[in-house]
Amino acid sequence: MPNDTWYFEIVPENGWISVAQGIFGAVLSVSVAVLMSVGYWQYKMRRYKDVRHEEELERSAREARRANEAKTRFLFNMSHDIRTPMNAIIGFSDLLEKHLDDRQRAVDYIRKIQHSSSFLLSLINYVLEMARIESGKATLKTETGCLKTLVDTLQDVFEPSVEEKHLSYNCELDVEHEYVYCDKTRSGRFF
Repeated sequence: MPNDTWYFEIVPENGWISVAQGIFGAVLSVSVAVLMSVGYWQYKMRRYKDVRHEEELERSAREARRANEAKTRFLFNMSHDIRTPMNAIIGFSDLLEKHLDDRQRAVDYIRKIQHSSSFLLSLINYVLEMARIESGKATLKTETGCLKTLVDTLQDVFEPSVEEKHLSYNCELDVEHEYVYCDKTRSGRFF
């Protein structure tokens, strides 16, 4: 023992860590690892739900934009479709006023005003029926009708627009069966 320094080594007989402490430490380590795994899993699930919710919001926003665009197009088309018979009614009313002395012309103008009014009413009913279409409860109102009468009505409605634009229009029907089974209001939308 030089320089008066003493060294002692003390070692427990069964080691520094008892078996109980070793088991407790292992259980504690596994528990901490499980808790950390569960916490990480919950964090990832929350992130996944947030991402899914974000995607759902974006999809809803896209659908809302598409619905808004469809309604805008619908209103644009309906305003045009409603103006056409209104212009026919106004135009034939003006012509009727100018030709009251000519009975045959007056009767023809009155008939055309009635056809245009009827067509306008069917368009308005079509607009009102859009709520039923959106809810999925729309039904076709099928009935037997004369194709020639339907075409004549449509020609009467569009005649003022054709004349106003200085266009020529000719319609020839070559049908095997004069009567058709259709929804007259919706059939008129395709002409």
